[in-house]
Amino acid sequence: MASHPPLEHLQLLDSQSSGNTSSCENSSSESTPFFQGGVSRRCCLAVLGVAVAVTLLALVLAGSLGNDADKIHIRDVEGGGSSMVLLHFLFLAIDDVPHAEIWKAFFANAPKGSFKIWLHCKDRSSCMNSKFLRLLPQTNLVATVPAAYCVDLVTPEIQLLTQALASGPGKGSMEKFLLLSDSTLPLKPFSYVLRELSKSVKSDFCIYPLCPSNECTVEHFGQHNFWAKGVATSTRKVASLPMSSQFFVLNRQNATTLASRWGRPESRPLGTLTVQRWNETNRHPYVYTATQPVWNISIIGKANDDERKSLANFTGWDSCIDEEVVFSMIFGAVVFDENKITDVPGFGKLFSDEKHMTMPQGVCRSYFSFQMWNMDNSTIQNAISNDNGSNVQQPLRSHPLSFLKLSEHSMRILRSSSYLFARKFAADGVFDNFATVVLAPEEPGLEVGGNYTHQS
Repeated sequence: MASHPPLEHLQLLDSQSSGNTSSCENSSSESTPFFQGGVSRRCCLAVLGVAVAVTLLALVLAGSLGNDADKIHIRDVEGGGSSMVLLHFLFLAIDDVPHAEIWKAFFANAPKGSFKIWLHCKDRSSCMNSKFLRLLPQTNLVATVPAAYCVDLVTPEIQLLTQALASGPGKGSMEKFLLLSDSTLPLKPFSYVLRELSKSVKSDFCIYPLCPSNECTVEHFGQHNFWAKGVATSTRKVASLPMSSQFFVLNRQNATTLASRWGRPESRPLGTLTVQRWNETNRHPYVYTATQPVWNISIIGKANDDERKSLANFTGWDSCIDEEVVFSMIFGAVVFDENKITDVPGFGKLFSDEKHMTMPQGVCRSYFSFQMWNMDNSTIQNAISNDNGSNVQQPLRSHPLSFLKLSEHSMRILRSSSYLFARKFAADGVFDNFATVVLAPEEPGLEVGGNYTHQS
């Protein structure tokens, strides 16, 4: 069983739950200000004795602390010091976020001022009357923007980010922006999530394997053997476009970069891409031409640094742009060196050796399992599938494993993993006692799986 760091460094100065009272009907309303400054006090101790001076000083410090009662201090964040922490939960939904009672239980014990909730709905009118907003009225429902599966789910993501960024940080605060689907549920209590995401100021990107299911062949990808697409550079190297889960955890700097570079929908150029798709019937690739948003991508890798290529110039495997845009807009496409390594400034190292062909890289905070690949060699999926008290829908090529019913035993399997969240949970799924079992403050039992965190 993996041990978990103690909570001593998490100094909670107020244990009340969040008191954000912004209305869900008003999409332009802002959350209650996170950072409230205290009133400084100064005392003149010119003629007082040493004992009296110490007493007065203690009173002054106590008074100052009282004025800062809404602050959450995280100690020892990458180099020491103290930083305020604020988590923005960004939900993408159609007409509701199912299992609202579980999310209510998750946020119930969160320290005051430690989170804000943002929601984008394809059907906004239905969301305004949803159970999620009834149970969590502090949720900020943003204005709906166009969205289409695989073609453009990025614009609603940017809408959420833009509104959250505009709400303003507290002075000196550390913020994290978590994108979540409406089929996601937490696997840890809020205090655990807060602590884990406070350990580093960096963003978390879950980078897909370079070659899932050993399908990196010329037949599949032509001249490009890595991730979805590649492009020839001016030095005749291949720049590979890393694919990553769209469900990111971003710091404010990266969130601002992504939101500003994506821009407004009407100003974003369209391009024609020629890509390959795989015919499941005859087991051969075929060429497909698609018109979709495109953007310029920086090339990372020694002699090719600062070179830029349009996405329209990349060729290879077809994929959804929400799996390409986040990493490429913030960092770029990568050229590996002779050691099959590239160092991405602000992210860390990526590898293209045989070891990393079928395993994810980066930091994966949310568990999911596809037919072509999964995060933990199917350990969690197999354990829950073999539980007679649980029921799952097995993953397909482009749709992950779905949980339909979970026994308490399977819930403990998820809780004991090191993932913070998981998807997909069926909207009509049966998850009795989930909040009691999974969100309990006790330490989990036997560790079954874990999130892969390889950043050098």
